[in-house]
Amino acid sequence: MGFPPALPLDTGRASSIVICCIVFPCLAALTVVARFVARRQKAVKYGWDDYLVVLALLALFGQLTILILGTIYGGVGHHNVRLSSENIAFQYKVLAAVQFTFGTSVGFMKMSICVLLIRVFGLNKAFRLAAWCALGLCIAWTIMVISIGAGLCRPFSYNWNRDQDGSCGNSVAAYISIAATDIGVDAVLITLPMPWLWRLQMATKTKIGLTVVFALAFLDIIVAILRIYYLVNTSYAEGADFSWVSSGTFVWSVIEPSLGIIVACAPVLGPAIKHCVPWGHAGTQIGQPISSRASNWQTPTNPYSGVGMAQHAPLGQTKQPEVSKNRGDDEESQGDSGGVPASDEHMQISA
Repeated sequence: MGFPPALPLDTGRASSIVICCIVFPCLAALTVVARFVARRQKAVKYGWDDYLVVLALLALFGQLTILILGTIYGGVGHHNVRLSSENIAFQYKVLAAVQFTFGTSVGFMKMSICVLLIRVFGLNKAFRLAAWCALGLCIAWTIMVISIGAGLCRPFSYNWNRDQDGSCGNSVAAYISIAATDIGVDAVLITLPMPWLWRLQMATKTKIGLTVVFALAFLDIIVAILRIYYLVNTSYAEGADFSWVSSGTFVWSVIEPSLGIIVACAPVLGPAIKHCVPWGHAGTQIGQPISSRASNWQTPTNPYSGVGMAQHAPLGQTKQPEVSKNRGDDEESQGDSGGVPASDEHMQISA
């Protein structure tokens, strides 16, 4: 089946949609590239968290391609009165396809964060169990989104062809349930590492910096809330000006996974930032080595990633380090925090 007649991009909201579909995914792609640069600079073996974020990016680029085609040939961002029946049918095909690309992109992004947390903090059995449960929750959410997209209308072609026998469920309720559970999963991922993060043996100011990095996921929650607002105000009824009122929903459905990928990559970008900006070596910049403050313990190899990581003590206990020749360094390293000691790699998260 060929494409319907193309529509101009200089009218309505079409140009804004195309710009958003290009800018935000490109920013996400840059952070993924920086992530792999940081891994290479630290000679860290790639893990499943890296591969999952690449899959999320590929799904995101599939989504932006679909939305750009939907804007050009489906008339997204134009008023319905300007569109032919072929344009409108193509637009509803875009809506059906975006449900799959959005679900897979956001789902893989969340899985990447879970695997990263397992990789960094996974030597603690309690945390590892909690993180694996969170990973299962992310997988279940992804399956739910794809299942809703596949089963909302029966037959599936009824999504865009209403000249046949078929029916659809409550689209608004389905999409809002997806967005609401999306926010719930994000909240779990934000709160999961915080108790263990603050038990790491490192400077308090460093803990605050890492907390801020992980808390960037709150931005993704804000975007999800905005997407719910546009979903609530979008009418899917036959005869509604769907192409015009749905434009905000489509835009935020691109921004959310883009921002999520950026957030997923942020904790590992320290080495790349340190080599690109002059102030990357100073202060509490994430990625700064803390050899002067780190424990003197031997750093075992994480069996999951093959990367040196700090040895964890049981929660609520502090394993005593060996006596250092430099007594001042030991006192300083113990002064700021207790609990789990932090190695250079733990500080940088990228290892």
